Amino acid sequence: MFLMSALVQSSMLQEDRDLIRRLAVEPIVLFENDNNILLLDKAKTVAVLGPNAQFAAYPGGSSACLRLRYTVTPFEGTREQCDKVRFCQRAYGHKDPPLLGAHLRTPDGRQGFYLRGYDKPPNSPELELLDSLHLTDSYVFIMDYEVPD
Repeated sequence: MFLMSALVQSSMLQEDRDLIRRLAVEPIVLFENDNNILLLDKAKTVAVLGPNAQFAAYPGGSSACLRLRYTVTPFEGTREQCDKVRFCQRAYGHKDPPLLGAHLRTPDGRQGFYLRGYDKPPNSPELELLDSLHLTDSYVFIMDYEVPD
């Protein structure tokens, strides 16, 4: 749901609020291959290049941590249309390391990883597990955390 402050909402026309809501919830297609203008030949190999080719970018990161039901990366979209698709990372285009959650698997096969907290440093002979969290996103920031009883 798209949220706006009460001050902004009160100064907007209802038709503007309706348009903003519609734009926020409807999918957006960046380009379509109408009449085969992109010349994607399914029999040929297609290269998808760049740091964002296997990253589904969507708004609401940082503290919002939104999870969409369905996203498609440029690589996945191309692979759905062409038989032979190759990927090359090239240079990273961001200041932080890439997020790994989608590429990791837990021992039982689920997407993500376990973040575990212990009572002593790792080299201590007797470690007691205090908590274990299953996370699907490696963008982790823990603040004011309390160990459950």
